[in-house]
Amino acid sequence: MSEEVFDKIHGRIIDAETKAPVPFAKILFSQIDVGVIADIDGKFEYQGMLSNPLKVEVRAIGYETKELELKANDFHEIIIKLTAVHLMLDEVQVTARTGVIERTSIANVEVRKFDELSPLTIRNVTDGLTVIPGVYNQSLGAGIGKPVVRGLSGMRVVTYLNSLRIENQQWGADHGLGIGTLGVGQVEVVKGPSSLLYGPDAMGGTLYISDEPYAPVDEVHIGGHSLFESADMSVQNQLSAKYSQHRFRLAVYGQQNNAADYQIPDGRYVSNSRFRQEMWKLAMGVNRRSWFMNVRYAGLLNRFGLPGHTHSANPQTDDFLSNEQKRRRNIPAQENTNHYISIENNFHRKRGDLNLNLGYSSNRLLEYEEAFSFPGIAMMLRNATYNLRYRHDATENLQLLLGAQGMFSQTRNIEDAEEQLMPNSSLLDNGVYALAHLTTGRWSTQVGVRADQRQLESFHEFKGNDRYKNSFEGLNFSAGTARESKNWIWRLSVSSGFRPPHMNELLANGVHHGSNRYEIGSISLVPERGTQADLSAEYRNEHLQIRLNPFFSDFQNLISLQATGLAQNGLFVYEYESLSSVQMYGVDANLHYHPHFAHRLHIDINGSYLSTTATTTTSPFPFLPPSRVQSLLTYHLMERKKGFNIHALTIQHQYFFAQNLIAEFEQPSQAYQLFNIGLQMEWKGRQNMVMETGVRNALNQRYVDHLSNLKTLGIPGQGRSVYVQIKVNLKQKVKHKHN
Repeated sequence: MSEEVFDKIHGRIIDAETKAPVPFAKILFSQIDVGVIADIDGKFEYQGMLSNPLKVEVRAIGYETKELELKANDFHEIIIKLTAVHLMLDEVQVTARTGVIERTSIANVEVRKFDELSPLTIRNVTDGLTVIPGVYNQSLGAGIGKPVVRGLSGMRVVTYLNSLRIENQQWGADHGLGIGTLGVGQVEVVKGPSSLLYGPDAMGGTLYISDEPYAPVDEVHIGGHSLFESADMSVQNQLSAKYSQHRFRLAVYGQQNNAADYQIPDGRYVSNSRFRQEMWKLAMGVNRRSWFMNVRYAGLLNRFGLPGHTHSANPQTDDFLSNEQKRRRNIPAQENTNHYISIENNFHRKRGDLNLNLGYSSNRLLEYEEAFSFPGIAMMLRNATYNLRYRHDATENLQLLLGAQGMFSQTRNIEDAEEQLMPNSSLLDNGVYALAHLTTGRWSTQVGVRADQRQLESFHEFKGNDRYKNSFEGLNFSAGTARESKNWIWRLSVSSGFRPPHMNELLANGVHHGSNRYEIGSISLVPERGTQADLSAEYRNEHLQIRLNPFFSDFQNLISLQATGLAQNGLFVYEYESLSSVQMYGVDANLHYHPHFAHRLHIDINGSYLSTTATTTTSPFPFLPPSRVQSLLTYHLMERKKGFNIHALTIQHQYFFAQNLIAEFEQPSQAYQLFNIGLQMEWKGRQNMVMETGVRNALNQRYVDHLSNLKTLGIPGQGRSVYVQIKVNLKQKVKHKHN
């Protein structure tokens, strides 16, 4: 099959109703992650090698985002019509993995531009994701957090950074996400078992994080922002530089965060909750004819204090609080260094795309218990991945996806460590999958199947256990349908997933300093398996959108860390056990209202409810997220084309219900509510500057988060905190001669 390319495209963006030009619209060519900006008359032009057909995404303020595919006879004087909208919640967005538009996707996927997740300033990725129904944050102080999707977290939520699967020893409750906000452009959250495209382990869901696009063609962008938070006196500084030509693109980023102990509502501070982070990124893109390549590197260095650490048999909350706020590094502490490298290749053909993505990552984990001269635990994880995928447009309505995917991981204990929690080991994954997506009229139907094999091996005997070697196989499926009409979108899907036990769950036998407990594994564990049924009903018109999403998940052999009530080495003992059958069910809901009589007002309300099979007082699975309702009121104040604008005032109310459905030895949590206020301002001129300020926990409410790892010690969350952020983006046109 021959390839087709072209080297010039030009056209105009107009209003679909008035036919007036739409100025300064953004035209993104998604296959190479670069684009151009229309001029004041709505005209645009791009000169460079692009594929035929060409996928284009057009965005403009006040208009519905439009995604279209241009064919050869459309290349000259293109007219793209945008529809003005009042309701901007459900924009047209394309998933990074399948190319399927979000609202016609069969899977329950939330696709959000990162800077549009919340009008309140976002400190880190996990906090930003909590505005999505069904997504929570499991935290250890202010610095360590990981996403919880429909009650599951850690190894059961698979994370991707662009095309690279992130492995950062997420088996530990005290091990964070390992990805900062630096350069993040879009996030996708797939809820529930989703092993088909993402590999084993995604029992709770998948988090797919994509970098922001390069600068528009023939432009240089220099950006910077600074964020200050009063509760922990934290300072976050970020710099970026982006440059694009027609065949070459470059982006460089750097960020540093530094925080002292955070303050609680009574004015005291949580001892050793301080942290420091450094992150840097480099991305380079090239294209030649129908071949497009991105090479990406990201590095992250984290230094976290570990609050709530104790060997006392009867600890008291006051033992972990101080009247002084400190910033200097102290023990116990955790330090981890991450390196992520990915090479993304896209070969465009006339009726499809071939993607070959290769990646490498490493994670060096150090946990210090008594002194920084030698660690209590020291481990190195190295991970190599491949992902080969072919998308074929069999007909105008039928799309096929075929793929092969795998990874090889090695975990090593560094010899200087005082303790070994688990043995040196390796993991080898290989899987193949096939997926078909059919569109007929208003209906979209998708079916798929995947087969995987995982091999686990330890390299020596470990604390009484023989050398371990085993393999696990899994066969998974997904099937679903969606129907879209003028005002309604209906989705129904059924999908399955599986997760083999991790080496930590099989052979752990020792002190986990970061989690402050003694952990014991079990070689009798078998793979987890789960099936989810998911229904979504969505109504929308010009001013109102309502979405209701009930679901039911059935899990077998769910592995859980259970408290034994015993103690060893001065710490409580926890053992890994399999729960033969666990059902989880619930509903996510959200409402967006933009009344015509109050054009500047937006009201967002979302809620999450999750429960599980239980007796009247006991849950078979710990850390079940409480029900939650979040309300957001945003009022746009000024819309001047130039000069100073008070862009928007935002008031957020969060209500967390009491959680009494708990596992054995787990503590219940009381209900609480938080108010947050934000103000966005902007200076529009030749160069724009954005200023944001606000107050988190404005009423200084004392609360203990049910998903906090400090809950058992009664250590409350952060008190009132004032934040100030300034963003500057300097733009400069660069003219080149194009051959």
